[in-house]
Amino acid sequence: MTDKAHEYQCRIYYEDTDAGGIVYYANYLKFIERARTEWLREIGFQSSVSLDSGQAFVVAGLKIDYRNSARLDDLLRIKSKIIDRSPLKIVMSQNIYKEDVLLTEVEITLVMVDLNGRPVKMTPKLQERLQSYE
Repeated sequence: MTDKAHEYQCRIYYEDTDAGGIVYYANYLKFIERARTEWLREIGFQSSVSLDSGQAFVVAGLKIDYRNSARLDDLLRIKSKIIDRSPLKIVMSQNIYKEDVLLTEVEITLVMVDLNGRPVKMTPKLQERLQSYE
């Protein structure tokens, strides 16, 4: 896979932090979800349309390594890129930075499923759009 990546910025608000002004660990998952959703939207995939057609992405695996903390008012940059792909799944890295400092490393596996939770192949149109992003 190439180094082509999508970048998304996210500001840290009071609601994202604990009593000490440090981002609560589970909120990093929300940030990468937003970044991934915006990347998919950018390549022409909309979750609502996919659900209407009976398919959806689900998270099948997640590895996360917290290296540094984000704090109230920080501006974060989330860099998302495909590291592996098949007609059934996408494996992505989604790293979170404050300026040039790596805060969180994430590897996430997404699988396309039908509404009964069974894996299905992504549409040829989506596969083509993903390939153009690699």
